[in-house]
Amino acid sequence: MVKDYKNYRDMKSIREIMKNKSDKMNHGIKSLNQKMDKLIEQIQKKINELPYKRRTILVIYLLLTS
Repeated sequence: MVKDYKNYRDMKSIREIMKNKSDKMNHGIKSLNQKMDKLIEQIQKKINELPYKRRTILVIYLLLTS
């Protein structure tokens, strides 16, 4: 009986540890997504500031290389 309780307690602590790690990973993914969104916005602003011809050439280049 005591052995079963110890196993249950160990499993419960393992579950808590895994949940904490999962929460940390989710937070990390959210922050990475936010950083990526900011970078994409900055790139879009830079592209929009380019003259029309350069923008067209850049878009064609990106389409061909992707």
